[in-house]
Amino acid sequence: MKTVYQVFWFPENAYQGGIAKILADYKNNEDSFNANDYRLKLFNHQIKDSVWDKIPIIGSKIKNIRYFFSQKKALLKELINDKDAIVHIQTSRKWTFFRDLLLAKAIKKQTGNPILFTIHFAELNKILYGNSLVRKAEIKMLNRYVDKVIFLGNATRDEFISAGVDEGICKVLYTFHHYELDEKPQKIYEPFKLIFMGSLDERKGIIDLMNAMLKLSDYNVQLNICGGEISENIKDKFLSLQSQLGEHVKFNGYVSGENKLRLLREANLFILPSYGEGMPIVLMEAMATGCGIISTDVGCIPELISSENGILVSPGNVDKLLEAILFLYKNRDALVQMEIRNFEKSKKYSVKANIKKLCSYYNEVRC
Repeated sequence: MKTVYQVFWFPENAYQGGIAKILADYKNNEDSFNANDYRLKLFNHQIKDSVWDKIPIIGSKIKNIRYFFSQKKALLKELINDKDAIVHIQTSRKWTFFRDLLLAKAIKKQTGNPILFTIHFAELNKILYGNSLVRKAEIKMLNRYVDKVIFLGNATRDEFISAGVDEGICKVLYTFHHYELDEKPQKIYEPFKLIFMGSLDERKGIIDLMNAMLKLSDYNVQLNICGGEISENIKDKFLSLQSQLGEHVKFNGYVSGENKLRLLREANLFILPSYGEGMPIVLMEAMATGCGIISTDVGCIPELISSENGILVSPGNVDKLLEAILFLYKNRDALVQMEIRNFEKSKKYSVKANIKKLCSYYNEVRC
């Protein structure tokens, strides 16, 4: 049985987003990996805080550099005794992506272990740096040191191939949900419940949604906001809008488990007005709980949501967002059909189907 190191970094006490959820579900389904002759090992290396990390402006950069060298040393130590293991690096964008490329280079040169990347973001220009020389170096390292690059959707894969990444190493693997309900939840439409789930920062578009809600005060519409700590760059706006919306909005904080499932089952519309995404798991969860969906047309979302099962708008377009909400509020038949299509389509995105396909990619690089 071959070992697969799932390599990632979630600092302790930090917000645990989509990647953390995927890996937790992988861990809970180890038997599916074992059935395909793979042993899963999560490698979430941590470092101790330093006084250097607190230096204004450059402190976070210093911490990232310290982390890279510490992570590399620790992982290479593990691989000395496991030279046939597969290294699967879960990465994202910009500095994280570049740092992980340097890690892949160090591993490949020193141990030769097979390396896979999963990029948990979409759109080439948001993943790679804009500088042409840096971008050229990133593509060169991908082709030379990474055996398979897994994208969340076809559009992102095609962008990377067009930019010069070897087509033979490019694969697609959609994310998954774990809500396997026997029947679509029965919905109550008064009050009409909207729900937002995600990190509370500028990129997720929560301020746009709250601004749209201001124009719905004459309707029996409620918004449930679910997320962790409010980002400082939107905190004042968020609190002001929360006050203006009064009883039309409820802030639930970070939700998980049965509470999260309950809120999704009760929701009529799931809304994700984000400015940048990969393939959001939470959209699949909303589909699996029979929600109507309004989202922005960013990342790989158009591969999951079309006019058949949702409404897509441009990021930042509050008027179109409002228009979409009102359309589904006033057209109940269209909303019910959307709910049914989402519930049925969600069955394609199970964790077991994901693991089976992922293991087929491991087979392609296995020594």
